Amino acid sequence: MTITNKNDGIRICDITRPTSESIIIFGKVTRCYDTNNFEKSSMIKCSNCGHTIQIDNKFPYDKLKLPKYCPESKGGCGKYRSICKFNYEVNNEKKNWGIKTNIFLHDGTTSFMLILLGDNTPPNVGDLILFKAKIRAKFKAKSPIIKSWTGETTEFTLIDSEHSSEVIA
Repeated sequence: MTITNKNDGIRICDITRPTSESIIIFGKVTRCYDTNNFEKSSMIKCSNCGHTIQIDNKFPYDKLKLPKYCPESKGGCGKYRSICKFNYEVNNEKKNWGIKTNIFLHDGTTSFMLILLGDNTPPNVGDLILFKAKIRAKFKAKSPIIKSWTGETTEFTLIDSEHSSEVIA
């Protein structure tokens, strides 16, 4: 990332709507947690016909979205999920696994949950970071009210730190 100045981005408190394109955002880290491995894609097997389906894990990476039916176009039986129970199969290939870290940023009354993908060293609490992400809204349960914002990135730039002045990417 060639961004080094916070004037290149917007503050978290200035976010007013989701975006379809990635934009440059900066904010202060208030918490980092849940650095763990996740499957980039998962294999599931139809219990009715035995067909194996690969499903790519998508943002926010916390739930695997199962297909509604076993796809006939890809050699499956075409039956709905209620008939063919999909069984999860573990794929231990190293290239299929990634690392993600949840980073919580806060600015005024606005919060942002950033998912950092890759084996980057996460920022420290108190660091001011700059990153590029598509902005997505997180809603309160069963409500149209936006609770916070979220997005994902593979890199960030350290703008200011309570610990050091190095740049991480």
